[in-house]
Amino acid sequence: MHPRARLSLMGVIVLGLFSIMIVRLWSLQVLQGPSYQRLEHGLTTKTVAIAPPRGLILSRNGSILVANRVMPVVTLDRHVAANDPP
Repeated sequence: MHPRARLSLMGVIVLGLFSIMIVRLWSLQVLQGPSYQRLEHGLTTKTVAIAPPRGLILSRNGSILVANRVMPVVTLDRHVAANDPP
């Protein structure tokens, strides 16, 4: 096979593969995007209880110097906040 023909064949193959990839990405974004968005919406909030990483710190007499406290953590999603009127 002539080197120029081989190069042309490789160009056609690469162009075809990129075209397939672009069509697949378009399908995921445009056609299946709303279904993935609904699926994602159910997965955005998750409450996880985590045990404290350490125990109590006691003095040599047995009195508690430092104890663990549960503190609430608040996160903000800009997209949700932008759609929520004040």
